[in-house]
Amino acid sequence: GCCRPAPPGPSVPCVVRWTWTGHAPGTLYDLANDEERGRAGSLRIPLDRERSMLGAGLLRATVSELSGTPAKQVLVVHRCRFCGGPHGRPELPGSGLHGSISHAGQRVCVAVTGAGPVGVDIEPLAPVHPGLLAEMTGPAERTGAAGDRDVLVLWTRKEAVLKATGEGLSTALTAVVVTPAARPAALLSHEALPHLKCRLVDLRLQPGYAGAVAILTTADVHVQERCVTP
Repeated sequence: GCCRPAPPGPSVPCVVRWTWTGHAPGTLYDLANDEERGRAGSLRIPLDRERSMLGAGLLRATVSELSGTPAKQVLVVHRCRFCGGPHGRPELPGSGLHGSISHAGQRVCVAVTGAGPVGVDIEPLAPVHPGLLAEMTGPAERTGAAGDRDVLVLWTRKEAVLKATGEGLSTALTAVVVTPAARPAALLSHEALPHLKCRLVDLRLQPGYAGAVAILTTADVHVQERCVTP
């Protein structure tokens, strides 16, 4: 007889948490370790320092939520894939989880999942320079693109993918091809990684922001978004 396909397994959660400077629980700031405090302290702009500390704390709190490990005991390692310095995509050794942090404007966002490497990107909805769409997209992606919001939707989708792969903006955004902004988010191709499998989801929680999360997996992933407030 014929082989029947295996039934699909249960969906894997990808937990996305948002907060914002000035309105976040004070306990989140206390969760950053010495290395993260030093990195934040080296930043010149006060808002950047605050977002850096808040991102570190929110990531630990979210890992704790998924794993049950007390937040202060969550191990987070930052090592740049290019220079080895203490920055770059966070790693969560020993947890079986993957994490990503993004901040823009006053918002800070993290994504944590056990499904595979993850990248999250958020951008405030604001005017963009007129040539940006042509610089970052191919002709098919521009189909129906109307206005700054669509440009930022495409940007966040692409950057989320590049954060998930660990490349970041060292790779040109044109190397990543995604669905047009009016269609559900999906990765169509990656120039350097032709066999890359990715779940790509637009974030909806925060008005005034575009956002996307990318998970490098073929599994069914359920994105769970929530604001964290005092």
